Amino acid sequence: MASAIVVVGAAVLVLTTGATSHLTTATDSLSARGGKVTLVASAPDGSTCRLVATPAIAALPGPWPCSSLNTRRTIVVPPNDTLSVRRYTFTLSPGGARANVTVAAAHPVAPYITRQPVNAFASVALTPGTTVARFTARASGLPRPRVQWFTRQPSFASWYPVTLADATSDTLNVTYPYPALYKAVFTNSAGSVSSTPVALVPDHLDAAWSGYEDVASPGSRFTAVSGSWKVPIPSCTTGLTTEYQWVGIDEYKTVEQVGTSTGCVGATAGLYAWYEFWGNPAVNKGWAVVLAANSYPVGAGDVMTGSVHYASGEWEMDISDTTRGWSFSKQLSDSSPPSARSTAEWIVEKPTTPGVTRLTTTTPVSFTDASASLDGTPGPITRWYPSIVTEKASGRAVTSVGRLNSSGSSFTIVYTGP
Repeated sequence: MASAIVVVGAAVLVLTTGATSHLTTATDSLSARGGKVTLVASAPDGSTCRLVATPAIAALPGPWPCSSLNTRRTIVVPPNDTLSVRRYTFTLSPGGARANVTVAAAHPVAPYITRQPVNAFASVALTPGTTVARFTARASGLPRPRVQWFTRQPSFASWYPVTLADATSDTLNVTYPYPALYKAVFTNSAGSVSSTPVALVPDHLDAAWSGYEDVASPGSRFTAVSGSWKVPIPSCTTGLTTEYQWVGIDEYKTVEQVGTSTGCVGATAGLYAWYEFWGNPAVNKGWAVVLAANSYPVGAGDVMTGSVHYASGEWEMDISDTTRGWSFSKQLSDSSPPSARSTAEWIVEKPTTPGVTRLTTTTPVSFTDASASLDGTPGPITRWYPSIVTEKASGRAVTSVGRLNSSGSSFTIVYTGP
């Protein structure tokens, strides 16, 4: 078998001659994107011609009747997704004539995300050590990116590498049901990229609250919270029942909040708006201040918007009824000692009012446009460290708190029973 280079016009033909066959191509090199190559084959009449590619290429031309005259066959050579030159050898049978085509090495490509992780929800009743939540992220690039998952928890000021066994896999199985943020970082020789941070949202029971709560990271403080909701329709029959719907900051020594109340005394419903600096004796002895119904009326189905802001030792509490067209604002000095500003909430509550035995039975309550600012930086509920709070009675849940929407700013609470 012999080889020769033949110049025909401006084309260079790479020719390998077997004992009974010839195979040529006018294109012996391609860019990394690959492309079409036309092979010119000849072999004795009456035989059956076949092409074989090494390495293999899908969808090569099938067998055809050989001809001593030139027969053209077009082949699509795939892209080269490696950093090394790839060489293909095409062999014609009968005769064993060969032609070579090289595909240039690809240029490095920095990682880019092809699948973002999503928020995960877990019950704190799950046993630590078992999988309580799962996150998946994917990226492409050249060379193939390596992945490392990172986490940031309320007790951490920075992101830290996850140390679980699958922390370097596309899918991370989390084995502890605590509020935390997670992200995947993909790296190769051309660069790195981080996925969108997502939240692990644990669910725990509470004696009075239902909804979502964000927790501040060490050294940080919440400076604002806001959200909208529709005043639910009460179902009043007998007894004394109450339900508060509110947004606020803090949860222990003080709570700075604005909201509405849907209550029943027997078959009679009562609805009103209020603000409260709970725990601060300087503001109505630490209890709620009810807005006058003649100036600030509230009706079932009204769309409310509430917000609480803090700046330089002063609080501003705002609530408005967009259905009826009124708004209210109140400025208050901070408590002494200063408020912690360590949490932000969007809550349906059964208050600890004497005689109130349970939540009012109402239509579902949906919070929308929920946002909190940490050290002046705003974000949806999932921007920080969220958890679900579910009210319990006699050891079991009496509400169902829905999952957050894709933007992390809306959810619905359903009353499920006394």
